[in-house]
Amino acid sequence: MLKEKVKELAMQKGVQTIGVASAERLNAEAPPGYRPEDNLPGTNSIIVYLLPWPQPLTERLPESRAVYSRIMLTINNISDALGWEMALLFQEQGFQAYPIPNSDPYNLQDLMGYFSHKHAAFEAGLGHFGLNNLLLTPRYGPRQRFGSVLTTAKLECDKPFEGDLCTPWHEKCQYACMTGCPVDAYPKQYELTRRLKQEGVSIDKVACSYYQDRGLPRMGRNGFTYRCGLCITNCPAGKLELI
Repeated sequence: MLKEKVKELAMQKGVQTIGVASAERLNAEAPPGYRPEDNLPGTNSIIVYLLPWPQPLTERLPESRAVYSRIMLTINNISDALGWEMALLFQEQGFQAYPIPNSDPYNLQDLMGYFSHKHAAFEAGLGHFGLNNLLLTPRYGPRQRFGSVLTTAKLECDKPFEGDLCTPWHEKCQYACMTGCPVDAYPKQYELTRRLKQEGVSIDKVACSYYQDRGLPRMGRNGFTYRCGLCITNCPAGKLELI
């Protein structure tokens, strides 16, 4: 079965969490130019997988920001390489497949990636959006990065996640993602509705982007800017008790 072959490949590469989404809803609701069919006409299925952060990198922010930012590039490269291998696996089976890179390409005018890994992850049943506008998963909370592969193959899709991973009323949270944002990018009032868990929160992308691209230092000799990550750090969901 093709779906099982894809999962087997992912597990060989150390990926433990993977899901499959139908392209139908994202084709219907994503903005023009950012839909699965805009990247690969005839897309039927989307494979979504995650790569977790080593927790000390996120929990020691902002002190760990230099290493956190550099390892983000490493995770992106691993994710991209896995997407490339998956695309070739589909190709060998006679199907088109289109791996979506992590982070870039990115539309600087719209402040959007060419495809939303987070929305695809929701559709693939990996988790739901929290008030921090991050996709939360049961095992890692917001502490992961996602990769996606579009394909014309029709695969059995996974059901959306059912559960409550975002608990702003909990004593360990108390809206920490909102109150801890250095640029106050989050709206003041939001109810954790079913629609929000499916679509995310409307944040001030300009403030967030400007802070990371202009307000933080550049990373050594390669010219990349540091990333913030405090919305991850401040979220208690999925936080492990490590020794």
